[in-house]
Amino acid sequence: MSSAEGRGRTVDEAVDAALIELKESRRNVDIKVISETQEEAVVEVTVIDPAAATAGASGAAPANGKAEIARGLVEGLLKHMGVRAQVTVRPSSDPITLDISGRDLGALIGWRGETLRALQSVTNVMVGRHLAEGERIIVDVERYRQRREHTVREIAMRAARPRSRSMPCSHLSAGRFTSRSRATRT
Repeated sequence: MSSAEGRGRTVDEAVDAALIELKESRRNVDIKVISETQEEAVVEVTVIDPAAATAGASGAAPANGKAEIARGLVEGLLKHMGVRAQVTVRPSSDPITLDISGRDLGALIGWRGETLRALQSVTNVMVGRHLAEGERIIVDVERYRQRREHTVREIAMRAARPRSRSMPCSHLSAGRFTSRSRATRT
């Protein structure tokens, strides 16, 4: 079993540091607090399922060189931005999709996904020379795009539903309307 020691100002920060080092998610690890003071917390994070660790490692380093280049680039951008997050390549996805996971990534998504779209644009510009014509990279934070698509679909479905029966429909009579009659009806 693989394990890593994490240090941070809080237990959560220490756990995040160890998870980034292991390239694992919280679901697949066991966390042991070694010490916790007001200045620093030290934790030991151990991978529970070795099969999950190998699957996570293979997902982080796919055979696709373009995806690996993009993943490294986004990791570097996030590091320079001061965002502690883990970047993985979504397996068997076309187009290439990079998933960013971590804590408190709302600022990375931005208002209605504007910051996320900007990050995706920067990624595509910087990796563009490695991509084929028309090929692009999708950047997603905590499955935001999937949740947003679901929300937009729900809104569209609600708008497309017929109105309730309690609201009568207005029907036009078969009579002729002139401009004068329309003016008197309003």
